[in-house]
Amino acid sequence: NKVSIATVGGISSVVDAMRQYPLEVEVQHYGCWALTNLAVNDDNKVSIASMGGISSVVEAMHRHPQDSKVQNWGTSALRILADNSNNN
Repeated sequence: NKVSIATVGGISSVVDAMRQYPLEVEVQHYGCWALTNLAVNDDNKVSIASMGGISSVVEAMHRHPQDSKVQNWGTSALRILADNSNNN
């Protein structure tokens, strides 16, 4: 399912939503959650990075420092994304 979601534009939809609604904590929380789960697939890691997903996660964490869900899922997303030499 992770590959299917990416194939139909799921990654870009998540990143676009995070960019469009930066002050909406729920959008940021679930965006980080979705990117964390999608990043388990190596091809998706590269796509997330190329579509600006890393910067979207970092921005969410900066905008919502007191929200534990954004911080937790944002950290998880970055940890998983960092584990891919293709993103360097």
